[in-house]
Amino acid sequence: MNLKAVLLFPVLLSLASCATVFNKKEYTVNLTGAKQNMKVTVNDSTYTLPASVKVKRSKHDLPITVISDSITKQAVIEPGMSPTFFYANASLLEFCPILYGIDMFSQKRFYYGRDLTIDDTTSVYKPSVFNPYKEYFGKKYYGEKGQWNIIVGVPYGNMFYMQPRNLGTKKGGGFFGFEVGTEYFYKPRKFVKFTAAVAIDFLAPVPAPVDIDGDYEAMRSRSFTLSDNYIVARSTLSYGLNYSIYTWKRVSPDYGEDPIAPRPSKKDSHAFGPSLGLHHQLLNFFSFGATYNPTVYSVFPKGQWQYQHTISIEFIFRIPLNREFTPDLHLFD
Repeated sequence: MNLKAVLLFPVLLSLASCATVFNKKEYTVNLTGAKQNMKVTVNDSTYTLPASVKVKRSKHDLPITVISDSITKQAVIEPGMSPTFFYANASLLEFCPILYGIDMFSQKRFYYGRDLTIDDTTSVYKPSVFNPYKEYFGKKYYGEKGQWNIIVGVPYGNMFYMQPRNLGTKKGGGFFGFEVGTEYFYKPRKFVKFTAAVAIDFLAPVPAPVDIDGDYEAMRSRSFTLSDNYIVARSTLSYGLNYSIYTWKRVSPDYGEDPIAPRPSKKDSHAFGPSLGLHHQLLNFFSFGATYNPTVYSVFPKGQWQYQHTISIEFIFRIPLNREFTPDLHLFD
């Protein structure tokens, strides 16, 4: 075992026995009936389907009674490996036997599935570690016609291509910014969106004090984007128009004190062009993706055909305005 593995071992041992640490003893199973007017009895309680039922993790079968118009049937849900137990431990292959060994003493490594469809013919239900992925990618985050959302986001990673007047091409990149906007669904799978965003080139990927010696260049862009958006399952394709204000600066803290320090300068340009975006809906209130805002015609400081762009990797939070909203906080397990 190499030195890196030795140093990481105590941390991995305490944090990476994932099922034991992250899984709760009890969790909720969503049960749906294959027919109308179905009921199910679990742990001496009877539920009309569909229903959300809290169950306790165990290595033993979970007995249920299925009640329909024509039959009352005894059945069991067999315990399966929790996705947290299987995938998270397996991702640390070097320590896999140890981590699995820790979780093997815990009932938390089991689960009965997250979503199950109940019928009156099946006697044994068998959840699979692969079922959550089928459910995840099969879930569709469509809206309702007439729905309004407020969106707040962070352009986390930004890349700039600018052409300040009389300076040629300038390229740069960095982190952070701010975005706010609104969405309106005119069809369940289509909506229009307006956003205003500021993207900057902060040097560090986390908020932290940054000291820069000597003069340096800084870039930022402010953009106003109107787009049409089309949803396919968990993915959203955006296309529209953007108006961007690019700012390039030379920052020279030592100017006036150091005779060779360059003069500070700042140049702005205003331009417009198309906009393209692709985002993935991770939860019903959170998505991430990328927006490409190129501009092809500058209107300031003079009208001319000129290419510039901002590309941002974004994290977006969504707040519905005119409908009841319950945050979806689980992914797989």
